[in-house]
Amino acid sequence: TATYLDAEDEELGLHLGASQYLTKPMDHEAFLSAIKQSFDGLKTGEQTKARKFSGEGHELLARYFKTLNKKLTKRNRELTENQQALERLSKQYVELFENAPDMYVSVSSPEAKILLCNKTLLRKTGFSRDEVVGASLFKLYHEDCLDEAKELFKQFIETGIVRDKELILKRKDGGKIYVSLNVSSVRDESGKILHSMSSWRDLTARKQAEDLLQRSEEKYRLLIDNIPDVTWTSDSNGKTIFISPNIKTVYGYAPEELYKGGEKLWFGRVDPNDLHILKNAYKNLFEQDM
Repeated sequence: TATYLDAEDEELGLHLGASQYLTKPMDHEAFLSAIKQSFDGLKTGEQTKARKFSGEGHELLARYFKTLNKKLTKRNRELTENQQALERLSKQYVELFENAPDMYVSVSSPEAKILLCNKTLLRKTGFSRDEVVGASLFKLYHEDCLDEAKELFKQFIETGIVRDKELILKRKDGGKIYVSLNVSSVRDESGKILHSMSSWRDLTARKQAEDLLQRSEEKYRLLIDNIPDVTWTSDSNGKTIFISPNIKTVYGYAPEELYKGGEKLWFGRVDPNDLHILKNAYKNLFEQDM
């Protein structure tokens, strides 16, 4: 039985001695019937024999090989185009990996040796690729968090995963890079961990902003605590949100009492005849954003 692609192939196949011409796709039952018919032909000696090639047969064979050559050429071109497409895609993935905003490393288990890293890590730390690849993972951690980093690597060996752990990397010049660590694992068929796929997200700018805010709040608090006047903030209803501690010295009330008493403690000390004036003044203050 021969299976070919077109009428010319069918003609050649039958000329070469094929008993039937089958095309794909083919009904399952029809296929089995054709196979049975061919085997029955073998048993009865009725199997078609190959014809001797005449001039017509040689011409048919020449046309077939010409067609076959065209098909092979087309297939080769398709394979080449597919290979080029794969190479372009691979290059794009490499570019994405190398220049991703996060720092990426792959680390062997359990040796903790760095197998590869991206350019982002090199750029942020100041190390060269030769200084990083093959080195111990712990070379990149700052001394301030080295013990925690080692404990997290033990966790990775046991579980294959680490999520959102804040650590500190060490730059080549000794500077700190605050990072959030996430790790997943690559395993073999038996489930053994081969190496990690790890990412460090740079949190340094956020940490610096948080530290700056904290220092500003501390300076503000120090200023408020030491000026002789009472400073406070309240909402449009007169409820105290914050009041400086020297309110105790000036009015005899602790800040906690004012927070608990709310607007009643303030407005309750005003002459009832003047209360509407005060409330209107409060209302105008918030409406006019003064």
